[in-house]
Amino acid sequence: KEEKISPEIQRAAILEWAKRHGAEITEWIEDLDTTGRNFKRKIMRAIEIVEKGKEKGIAVWRYSRFGRDRAGNAINLARVESIGGQLVSATEPVDATTAIGGFQHGMILEFAAFESDRIGEAWSETHQHRRAQGLPATGRPRFGYIWHRRWDARTEKLQDEKYEPHPEVGPIVAELYRMYTHPTKPKGFASLCGWLNNSGHRTTRGTLWTTQTLTRYMDGGFPAGLLRIHDDDRVEPGVEQHDAHLE
Repeated sequence: KEEKISPEIQRAAILEWAKRHGAEITEWIEDLDTTGRNFKRKIMRAIEIVEKGKEKGIAVWRYSRFGRDRAGNAINLARVESIGGQLVSATEPVDATTAIGGFQHGMILEFAAFESDRIGEAWSETHQHRRAQGLPATGRPRFGYIWHRRWDARTEKLQDEKYEPHPEVGPIVAELYRMYTHPTKPKGFASLCGWLNNSGHRTTRGTLWTTQTLTRYMDGGFPAGLLRIHDDDRVEPGVEQHDAHLE
């Protein structure tokens, strides 16, 4: 994704900041491939370390890496600052101890939350449009199917996007479910992975199957003709949102 920056680049920027300010990085905490729209992340460990007085603060590549949730930012930043801790950005020099610096600091975090909301709305509209056409939320190659992209590179023309069962690999997918649900001798994911790999079948990335990738694939619903949606209408007050499945 465009907004993704490699951990190496972020680490180098933080180390350079530490060198300029005579600071020591005592522990690295990485939240890879996780959303900043909530605080169910490893960043909570950093906050707890500062709260206990073990370290003086948290350094991030950008303030948006701390979080993109307004309420979560306010609550958890208060936890850090209430005991004299600091949250600093290696690439956004702001002195939050001054009035103007505090204002800038707050505006940067607010803009991060705004960007998160804007991206979320755009993705929601895209997903709804795709689901209305009977397509999964994201278009990508899927094992057992031929993916006809929206843009046909051969004819250099637009076409209707669709997924068509692969005449050779499609039956393999059906056989996976049959073996897993066999009434007398069901096979587990480890056995199924061995069967796939020994038969020469690879993932869409050309890698060997693992129990994790096969479990995620078969439980995802798509190869069984299901589309996973985020059904807000089925969420009750005070209940965490969940995934629903529709045929």
